[in-house]
Amino acid sequence: MKLGILRKHLIQRTLSTLLLFSVVFWSAPLSSLHGQGDSFKSAVGNQSIGQVNASGPIQLPYITWGGDVATFHANGGLQTADDSIFDKQGLNFNMKPGDDFAQQVKDYLAGKTPFLRGTFRMMGMASEIIGADPRTKGVVIMQMTWSAGDHLVAREEIKTLSDLKGKTIAIQQGGPHVGMLDDILNTAQLSWSDVTIRWTKDLTASPDSPAELLKKNTQIDACFAITPDMLGLCGGLENIGTGAEGTVKGAHVLVSTAELSRSIADVYVCRKDFYDSNQELITKFVAGYLRATEELVDMKRQYEAGGSSKYDQVLNMTQKIYGSEVIPVLEEAHGLISDCSFVGYPGNVIFFTQKGNLSGFEAFQESALMLAVSQGYAKEKMGLFPSGLNYQS
Repeated sequence: MKLGILRKHLIQRTLSTLLLFSVVFWSAPLSSLHGQGDSFKSAVGNQSIGQVNASGPIQLPYITWGGDVATFHANGGLQTADDSIFDKQGLNFNMKPGDDFAQQVKDYLAGKTPFLRGTFRMMGMASEIIGADPRTKGVVIMQMTWSAGDHLVAREEIKTLSDLKGKTIAIQQGGPHVGMLDDILNTAQLSWSDVTIRWTKDLTASPDSPAELLKKNTQIDACFAITPDMLGLCGGLENIGTGAEGTVKGAHVLVSTAELSRSIADVYVCRKDFYDSNQELITKFVAGYLRATEELVDMKRQYEAGGSSKYDQVLNMTQKIYGSEVIPVLEEAHGLISDCSFVGYPGNVIFFTQKGNLSGFEAFQESALMLAVSQGYAKEKMGLFPSGLNYQS
């Protein structure tokens, strides 16, 4: 479904300001808000703090997102491959699925990994529990991407953002779309109490994922979806589901990060104790990832211009890692990558150092912490550290 031109411009013009000043819309007490209802700690449990062992392969989480394909490329697969970018940097990683963010946080606290992988607002949800101990307080070491491939897919009767009032929305619990929903509600001048949330365990590719609920449960009015799931629901960003080929009749993209282009910032966070003791390793990791994004973008350009065998190898690796349920055909791996806007080195300079940037670190931190407190993920604001890497060198 095509979005109205006027609404596109309104969303784009207001989003950056809303990220910083979303506090204007939040004045209700925690008990009256319809968030997860419990603190993020309740999902993680009483996890003891462990020491990270840096002597062997370091566990590195990844999620289902095109930005992580650059990490796969840098690593040469899930285990660091000989002659890969990370191998040449002297790094050794064992990559592990991280779409279960609560489990990620458990591993992080236990010392199984020094890293967290997610959106900035996901880090805000975990900020109180990781910030409770100075060893595990989070350092945002880099921004990876902006999203252009996350979508709110709605049934036929929902035509505008205002139509969401009173509706039931499926969304992964603690997942990457919670912050996007917050932005959408703020843009529509709605509150969380105006909608009913149906939390799911998984992001994609399971019966308990938002897209599957929209398909099978008529009480679900809308759901959040990454692009492969969106294609299965309605056939495309501008399409309407017909009911054929597994699509949902009347389903359409109500709003997307193709428009909300500064809604989802994907980041890596590192434990403060590990960061302080392993500055060289962190610098090499960030530099290796940024180099991998440059190579991936160049391969993608060649692929689109006439073909690239190296890019084909990356697509095959991506399908193998995520599985055929998530990436049934290689073109969907290409689509997942295309959904990303890789910020690269220049974007990190802007994100961390540009003063007054309404889409920068300070603005996102304020938005993330406000969301965490207002929705009951945290009782108090406990901030993250910005990257101490010299992005202006």
